[in-house]
Amino acid sequence: MVRSLLLCLASVLAMAVEVRLDLPDQIVPNAVINGAVEIVAPTGNITAVELPDTPGVAWQMTNRNGVSSINGRTTVSVGIALRAEKLGDLELPPVNVRMSDGNAASSAPRTIHVTSGDPALVGEAVASCRFDPASIVPGQPTSLVYRVCTAQGAITKADIAPPDGSISLGDPTVEKGRAMDAKGRTWSVTTITWSVTHATPGTYHVGGQQTYEVALDDFGMRVRRRQVAVAPATLTVEALPEDGRPADFSGLIGPIAATATLERARVSTGEGTVLSVSITGRQTGLARRPPLTLLGAQVYPKDEAEQAGGRVFRWDIVPGTPGTIAIPALRFPYFDPGSRSYRTADSEPLQLTVLPGRNRDLGVVGAPLAHAPAAQPATVQHGLPAPLRGSVGTSPPRWAASAAAGAGLAAILATALILRFARGRPPHRRRQLRAAGSDPVALGQALAALRPALTTPAQRAAAAALEDAIDRNRFGGERMPDPTPWVRALEDVP
Repeated sequence: MVRSLLLCLASVLAMAVEVRLDLPDQIVPNAVINGAVEIVAPTGNITAVELPDTPGVAWQMTNRNGVSSINGRTTVSVGIALRAEKLGDLELPPVNVRMSDGNAASSAPRTIHVTSGDPALVGEAVASCRFDPASIVPGQPTSLVYRVCTAQGAITKADIAPPDGSISLGDPTVEKGRAMDAKGRTWSVTTITWSVTHATPGTYHVGGQQTYEVALDDFGMRVRRRQVAVAPATLTVEALPEDGRPADFSGLIGPIAATATLERARVSTGEGTVLSVSITGRQTGLARRPPLTLLGAQVYPKDEAEQAGGRVFRWDIVPGTPGTIAIPALRFPYFDPGSRSYRTADSEPLQLTVLPGRNRDLGVVGAPLAHAPAAQPATVQHGLPAPLRGSVGTSPPRWAASAAAGAGLAAILATALILRFARGRPPHRRRQLRAAGSDPVALGQALAALRPALTTPAQRAAAAALEDAIDRNRFGGERMPDPTPWVRALEDVP
């Protein structure tokens, strides 16, 4: 029983040991590559590292051994040297490791690509650049890609920028990687990419000397500043074709999308609404406001507005007659670099419903204006009035003035108290709705004050039905129905 437990414990400990091969993914043939077999958390001293015989590869152990400990976890490194004999994929079988306590562990199988290496990697540093694509039209984006390779250390800073005259379309991206030269040396690779464009046709060159800083150790403690010549690249910006160019083309480069919305889709005659047309794309600042005329309505252009990734054109629309006004699709022609042709982004057509206006004898608050009584002709007296016989002028007694002053002061104090209590106890919104009776304007005002407190679908439905009845009465000339059922449905609103 004890023997079985010890064997089980030994198996668990062996499973906790990790063996891995520290070798590059790519090597060149006939070049000696230094690597290591790493044993993580060994259960005893390393007694043997078994490198299996593998066709097409020669490898052996070296004296580059070491031990490290991180967070209490020990790693033993056993140096190896490997040389591949031919091009292709090299399949390395598991490497077995034996320990002094009798436990053993193995690495996972490994595939290494044997390539001829990059013959352009020579000296200390090599830099190049390219445009992708290398031919564009004005406004079309392209990627400017810098690639800087260093034989020693990694780049920490590069004084690299797009050429003069280019328009940057965003911040650059930086990627780190590795490459191998024809001798099997591993190089550090830094790739910097900009998205740029040009507004003017022509040929543009990038190249010359560039300055970079390289860290000579993993912690960046030693930094060296160097210059490297950049292999030049050329960008061709072609003029836009004349064939098929629309007369209203303003220089937009696609893709472009357009959408249209109405602030209010139903108004009465004399009321206005706002039409907004939004376009999205890379260079919407070149777009022009399209012409807009509507039958039966006045159109007034408003200020344009910028938005994230686009632009908004707006118009005030004021209809003059009831009915339906068709708002046509507005077009924005642009050049599509993918198909090298001109296309159009069209907004969706809309409809504006215009209800009949109100009667002329209705006031601005919605109640009929009271007709003033006819004015009576004034009686003109000629000459002075006849004196009153026996009349004697009288003056009020002195106590009357004091009494009047006291009454006035009391009235002022009473009014202040009433106003104070009135401000402290505003009328309840439900009472306002009941007090409105059948007056459409008063009902609309009370409903607007009550709307933020609506919480249930039934309350919202009742409010919508009441609002629709008010609109039909005010703008459509229909008789106002009895609002009592809707008011009762809103009784529970706080």
